[in-house]
Parts: sequence; structure tokens; C-alpha cells
Amino acid sequence: HPNVVNVHDVHETGGEHLLVMDYVDGTSLANAMRAARKREERIGRPAALRIVIESLRGLHAAHEQVSLEGNPLGIVHRDATPHNILLGADGSVRLTDFGIAKASERSVQTATGLAKGKFRYMAPEQARGGAIDRRVDVFAMGIVCWELATGRRLFEAEGDAEVLLAITEGKYPTAISIEPSLPEELDQIIMRALALDSNGRWPTALAYADALEGWARRAGGLGSAAEIARLVDGCGRAGDRKRR
Repeated sequence: HPNVVNVHDVHETGGEHLLVMDYVDGTSLANAMRAARKREERIGRPAALRIVIESLRGLHAAHEQVSLEGNPLGIVHRDATPHNILLGADGSVRLTDFGIAKASERSVQTATGLAKGKFRYMAPEQARGGAIDRRVDVFAMGIVCWELATGRRLFEAEGDAEVLLAITEGKYPTAISIEPSLPEELDQIIMRALALDSNGRWPTALAYADALEGWARRAGGLGSAAEIARLVDGCGRAGDRKRR
């Protein structure tokens, strides 16, 4: 899928598995957001919406994967965060790092009650270590969109325990309460992704993407690939920095 970093081959060497993957010449959304904060700016709304929409389309492609026999694989990314959204110098947006993804056919399963993923982007059911499905990724992308829209973190607590408590309480401020210039309809689309009960969220990443894109096209606010490329150029590429 054009919005997912491809894995071309797998090699085993010395007991370790090595993945041959696409190299994305660019930077992560996390770095782009950090660079904007340093300049006391914010990623423009049209570009931000394109990034979220294309990331959601990549997620939906993963969620819909089936086995060779046609059985749903039940893939859930579980770590759909700005760190794992890559922005290419060519204006592409690609999701990466399915390292902790859950799949129904995996031979090694995560222990019951063990939450995995970055705490600040976890869905309530994920934070509790309960049963999860694709809607935890919808929730994570709701946080990503909220933070792009407001220029702030949704969960500002310092400790992991405080963050998890805030997530499970579900008292999330609306994006429009932080950024009053945000159109009400767009705020409603974002906040639906952040419903405490997963049944209240967008049922799929595609439904969420379609809602955002529909609003953006009506409002004339969907960015282009060229805007993403300029965003990458403005914060430097991965190859220009020491790898962490």
C-alpha cells in the first residue's frame, strides 16, 4: 500500500531476523511537530489533515489484510503515533513499525493484561490491558489529529501512571476548546475518534479518513504532496541527523 512502508525480504542471521524495508528519505511526523514547536509555529491545517488521512488509509489496509486462505488476520498496529508516521521528501506519508502489532494468527501472543504501545497514544481498553481491535488505532489517530489541530499534547501528565489514569477516565477536552478557530464540524469528527467507548468511535480507519477528507474538500482545506515535501525540507531529513 502506498501509505505503508513495505517489507521486501526477511533474513535470519545469527539467530536474529533482519528485515529489508523501504528507505524513506525524509523525517517522522514527531520530528516535524517538534521542529514546528521550536519555531513557535504549528503544522498548517491542510497539510496536517493530509498526513492524518493518508496514515489512516495505510492503517485500514493493514486492518483488512487476510491470510492466503482468505481469513482476516486481525492486525492491529497498537503504536500508531507521530514517531511511526514517516513524511517523505517526495511528499509521501507512510506508516511504519508494526513491531508490536497484534495479529490473530501470531504464534507468540502477548500475555493477558499486558499493555503495549506508547502510553500517551493508548486507547482506554488498551491502557487497561483488555481486549482490543482496530478501533484502538482509530483512537490513537484521534490523538494525533487532536494534537496537530491544537499544537498541544492531549495528555500533559508527567508520570506514566497519571497518563494512564487520564486516559481511562475519558475526560478529554475538545479540540475546539483549546483552539477556538477550529471549525465545529471538524472538531466533532476528531472527538468521535476519541470516544471512551470503542463503540462510539469511527468503526474503521477508512470511515475516519473519509469523514476528514469529505470535510477538507468541502472547506478547501486539504494539503498537497508538495506541502508535505516543503514541511520535510523545513525540518531536515533523517539522513542529515545522527540516528538515535
